[in-house]
Amino acid sequence: KFLKEKDEVLIHSFKGVKYRKPSKKIILNEERFKKVLTKLGKSNQQGNAFSQILNQLKSRNLLPLTYDSLYLPSILKIMGYIFGDGTISFGKTNQVQFYGKPEDLKGIQKDISKLGFSSSQVYSRKRDHSITTFYGNFKFSTTEYSVRNGSSALASLLIALNTPYGLKAHKVYRVPKWIFDCPLWQKRLFLASFFGAELSTPSTLNKYNFYAPQFSVQKKDGLEDNVKLLLNDFKKLLRDFDVQTSHIQEVSGYRYSGKLGKTKGFRIQIKENAENLIKFFETIGYEYNLKKQKEACLAAHYLRLKLKIVQARTKARKTVQSLYQRKGDFKKIAESLINKYVPEQFLYHSI
Repeated sequence: KFLKEKDEVLIHSFKGVKYRKPSKKIILNEERFKKVLTKLGKSNQQGNAFSQILNQLKSRNLLPLTYDSLYLPSILKIMGYIFGDGTISFGKTNQVQFYGKPEDLKGIQKDISKLGFSSSQVYSRKRDHSITTFYGNFKFSTTEYSVRNGSSALASLLIALNTPYGLKAHKVYRVPKWIFDCPLWQKRLFLASFFGAELSTPSTLNKYNFYAPQFSVQKKDGLEDNVKLLLNDFKKLLRDFDVQTSHIQEVSGYRYSGKLGKTKGFRIQIKENAENLIKFFETIGYEYNLKKQKEACLAAHYLRLKLKIVQARTKARKTVQSLYQRKGDFKKIAESLINKYVPEQFLYHSI
């Protein structure tokens, strides 16, 4: 009603997946949580630490935790990011820490707040790095930005939900089994926040064709079987969205020698055909990463336009070939087919 010819229209290419009401099934109950706390070394003999943690979670309606909990979406996003650029420390100090760009960390702060916890300000510090790789020794400096939460209750809740803690490269862990029973839109939150941390930014090979987005996981020597199982978990979740992935590959260039020993890197890619990339960018995308999500929307829109152009050119090629065989007057035939994406030269070469 209000649009006129030549008006400019802004669009957002991300679509997501349809909402489906989750079940009331319990993911984590009080009994199982108590067992996890005991394994972590927490008990009532330590100054009521056990009861305090339990009461904090119950008062925030985080225990028992069900699939239809209002807080599960935020928990899934936080968990996904910890699988990538986050850490949980539990022992002498109990805290959850996230690393990223300041504008993206604000989103994490909001979700922590939704769970009833507070988070620190965004900290920054300059860090000097020295790393030995397959290609040689490298030294570089970066500015690191982070946000922390020092609640034992939040840290222990995430651990009880099978979020990895400690040095992830030295730990055996998988995607939690209960996540596979989530409706698709909840699975998306977990995947998208992990990809916001770990998956490469959409980029083009030659301004026309896209590189295959990829992510890798580092594990110390001896944990190769575990990393393959973990990557297969991600592949299985992506199949639920009909997104195709490559085979798992060990990458020689991802071998590192650090203070705690040698690690190996294993990688999977999102297949780069246009239909597959559109499906990934429009239905999963990236959480906690504004730049990557913006690039994904632009990439999806470009790829849709490209497919339409290819279809239009294919149709024009067949038409000009058929008409030329019957009528033979190229100039006259071409006049009705030429447009912005089907130039005369293209039609000429088609016959």
